[in-house]
Amino acid sequence: MRTRPVQHVHGDSLWDVGGLVGYDDDGMRTRPVQHVHGDSLWDVGGLVGYDDDGMRTRPVQHGHGDSLWDVGGLVGYDDDGMRTRPVQHVHGDSLWDVGGLVGYDDDGMRTRPVQHVHGDSLWDVGGLVGYDDDGMRTRPVQHVHGDSFWDVGGLVGYDGDGMRTPPVQHGHGDSSWDVGGLGEYDEDDMRTRPLQHGHGDSRMNK
Repeated sequence: MRTRPVQHVHGDSLWDVGGLVGYDDDGMRTRPVQHVHGDSLWDVGGLVGYDDDGMRTRPVQHGHGDSLWDVGGLVGYDDDGMRTRPVQHVHGDSLWDVGGLVGYDDDGMRTRPVQHVHGDSLWDVGGLVGYDDDGMRTRPVQHVHGDSFWDVGGLVGYDGDGMRTPPVQHGHGDSSWDVGGLGEYDEDDMRTRPLQHGHGDSRMNK
């Protein structure tokens, strides 16, 4: 699990694209991005509300709506601004359903995997995955992009249930978490420190 923020280039990357954030002693994010993109991909060109601790309390109100969760789409929110329904237009569930079809329960929570075009979207871009009866992902992507954004052009290891165990060993390193960068891992291959080179934390620092 990530324990400290990215130290180089874009800071907290997609959580801090061109912005400024605050961290506690353990490097956990405590305040929202203060500059340019607001809450980054959670507030690209939009307006959000935060509590005293900088946690997001209201949805984006302008531009891209819920950002990558509602790119060109329509969502529903409860009184506290929490998302209650899936995106209904254009991109479906956005990056979770780019050009595909998903299933939702009565509360709009995703229950089945994407069935069309991109498979599991960013989790299965051009690949093949396995799902249990409830549509939860059980096996890693087996084709083309490997584990998709978790293994773009790389090689990973999985346990018997298809859960990812060691880091990517080839090509792009830890994929979107380590595209062109260098990271460190504990004995269980869990990432312990942020990337220090190139794209830093990649998708989290690009």
